[in-house]
Amino acid sequence: MFKHIQMSQYGDHMYLIQLVAILALSFSSSLALAYDLSINSFGSIVGGEILTGNPDANTGNVQGPLYVADYTNGSVYTKKQPLIRPESRVGLQATASDIISGLSAVVQGIVRADPGQANLEWAYLSYQANAKITVQAGRKRIPIFFYSEFQDVGFAYAWVRPPGELYGWDVTNYDGGMIRYQDRFGPVSLNSSLFAGAGFNPKARNFKLWYPYDVTIEWNNIRGADAELNYDWLTTRFLLLRSTNRYNAADGQDQGWSDYGLIAGHDTKQDIMGWALNTDFGHFFTLGEVNLALHYGGPTSYRSFSSSIGAGYRIGKWSPLVNYSKYRETGTSPDYNAWHYDCVGLTLRYDVTDNSDFKLQYNKLRDMSAAGPFLGNTQMLSASYDFSI
Repeated sequence: MFKHIQMSQYGDHMYLIQLVAILALSFSSSLALAYDLSINSFGSIVGGEILTGNPDANTGNVQGPLYVADYTNGSVYTKKQPLIRPESRVGLQATASDIISGLSAVVQGIVRADPGQANLEWAYLSYQANAKITVQAGRKRIPIFFYSEFQDVGFAYAWVRPPGELYGWDVTNYDGGMIRYQDRFGPVSLNSSLFAGAGFNPKARNFKLWYPYDVTIEWNNIRGADAELNYDWLTTRFLLLRSTNRYNAADGQDQGWSDYGLIAGHDTKQDIMGWALNTDFGHFFTLGEVNLALHYGGPTSYRSFSSSIGAGYRIGKWSPLVNYSKYRETGTSPDYNAWHYDCVGLTLRYDVTDNSDFKLQYNKLRDMSAAGPFLGNTQMLSASYDFSI
């Protein structure tokens, strides 16, 4: 269904899938009123200020000093923007359980302060075939990273935001299907999945860093697998993903661009491999994750390697955390403008209640790009109030 779909065709398919999912969820939710309907909300009020930055830094469309907090949603702090606008958000999730035996429905929407509009992030049906196998279909988050499924729920993790050097991609959601398998082998629990589908981003906000016009992105033929193993204090996760990508300027806008050496409208290949390793000993905990992405099939092939490692300690309601993250690209073309930077982060979290927290975070980013400064050396101070109800 998703193979070799042209841009206009893909958009029609995407909106049809979205409409069917919404109608199905609306119908199932009304039925679920007689059964089990739960509604949860979450949100984050986030503010930040650039302490020091390079005024000569320039990503192509954003002049420094700047700090990119969230590449996926194009959340950028500059000296010209309101302090609390770029990352603040609120979300609502409705789950209708046991519509019929084993069938449930989930829909999730998020309103972001920037750009000030609502997005449908999740809209899928889930059928539990038995105690071990669950089948899901509709719109879901692409499970590239350990925190992908709850990346917007600030209360769910230790930082103000997951490290941008690792967490950030062109497309975050896909329309398709997933088969989940859960089992237990003695003290070890397994949660794994196979998934396939396609993702579409008509106005990629991360590309606003580079271009003053809209860029549309397709991830076609997505197929992947992940597996998470948990043993007492240890959790590890593995991911493999492959897709065919296409990038284009929006209709009527500049067609003379290329990104990473890709030709507009030309299909390229992408392979992503990820590994996470977390430990939790009660008071002391560690967070580690690496990601390798290979892009090929265009005039320039390139690879990107990103990593993050952190350690924290819980003292009552307080949780200080230190983190180091890094991003580096290499390309086959000698004139390829590869990004290379790392970041040290210090976070202090205070649990206000059982479902809310306050965080204060300091980041020091070092730009080592050969053709830079893209981002420039930057120091950033951020604070957030997160809640989940």
